[in-house]
Amino acid sequence: MRLNRLRVSLSAVAGASALFGATAFVPASAPAVSAAAPAAVRASAAAGRDCRTVEGLVERTTQAYPVGTAAQPMQNAGDAVSYYDEIRDADGAVVGHAVGYVTVRERRASDGHLIVFYDESVQLPGGILHDSGVVDETAVEGGAWARFKAVGTAGGFRGKRGTREWKLDPAAQLTAFARVVLCG
Repeated sequence: MRLNRLRVSLSAVAGASALFGATAFVPASAPAVSAAAPAAVRASAAAGRDCRTVEGLVERTTQAYPVGTAAQPMQNAGDAVSYYDEIRDADGAVVGHAVGYVTVRERRASDGHLIVFYDESVQLPGGILHDSGVVDETAVEGGAWARFKAVGTAGGFRGKRGTREWKLDPAAQLTAFARVVLCG
């Protein structure tokens, strides 16, 4: 997740020439994230629908396994990274995890933007969900929210549909603010 920031971290950890198949671990002593609201799970009834909202989350990639171009990973079609994220509340308590895979689809010819596909499973207070979708990673690196369709697969999320969103924290590498809304 967070490709440009991931690229920097992988280069620093594994060395630019040894990235193919390398593993990068972000040390526990890495800089803390900036402020975020406390994580909360809310249930609501919107127009007769049972909804679950989880917000105030801080998500940090702690492990990444790249595949592709060794000199500059995640820059060419077909390059990919599998990743593991810890999801924390504002107090720093781990409240969930995400495991996923991101693949570069293309570098768009019209503007040079990197277009990628994410596919992940996320465990949070209240249940497990699956989300996936295509995103303009260049726009996300510029401050846009990444937004994916999500479906609940277990617990209180089971059978619900909605969105999972995250936005990079400009103050902390490999870190994003995240929220989920599922209804059904």
